[in-house]
Parts: sequence; C-alpha cells; structure tokens
Amino acid sequence: MPIPETERPVNVCSSLPVLVVDDSDVFRLFVSNILSAAGYKVIEASDGEKALERASRTGRLGALVTDVLMPNRNGHSLAGELRERQSDLPVIFFSGNAVSHEAAGPRDTMLIKPISPAALLQAVSARVLNE
Repeated sequence: MPIPETERPVNVCSSLPVLVVDDSDVFRLFVSNILSAAGYKVIEASDGEKALERASRTGRLGALVTDVLMPNRNGHSLAGELRERQSDLPVIFFSGNAVSHEAAGPRDTMLIKPISPAALLQAVSARVLNE
C-alpha cells in the first residue's frame, strides 16, 4: 500500500535495517510494508528467538520494532538481549494489551494497536533521528 506523501519521513531513513518482530503474520507484514514503502530496510521475524538469529547475522540495527507479547521470548526480553550487543538500539514496542503499555526505557516508544501508518513512521523516524 502506498504511503501518502504527507506521512513519509523526509531523509531520515537509516542505512541500518529495522528489525520487525511480531507473531501475527498479518500485522508484521503491515508494519514491514509501511516501513519499506518509506525507504527503510526491513528484516522480519515471527518471534523473539528468530529475531535474535536474524540480528546475529545482520550486525548493527537501525531500530527494533517489536510486539510485547509473543511466544518463545517477549518483546522486553528481546530488546534487553539485543541491547547487550548494541546498547544504543532504539526500540519501538507495540501491543494490543492494556497491561503492557509501558516502555522499558527512556529511548523506547510504546504504540498501542491498532496503529496508523503515520504513528508508526513518526515513532521510527524520531528514534532513528535521535541516534
């Protein structure tokens, strides 16, 4: 789906890939398509363990965009493990669960599902620009 010009970030796409992690194939594809259409390089994983495997093969990441509640490893645990390798990793969490609304740290963002393309792009570009 094309991103309206007004919702695209301007020259903020990191040369580093964004790792998108969600156990819902539909939502992961939704997020990945939005970021790809905006010019981000995207790597996808369906759970935390697969995300760790992909990240280890990739090297540095521009950002992590992850669901909080997933099988095999939740989003907070995944972010913690990846930050042991890359301490400055920006993280955007999303969740549809009211219990998991708090982000883990000051460089994190929490988005509540459902999310709009504009909100996603704003959160990712703000985190990438801050790095």
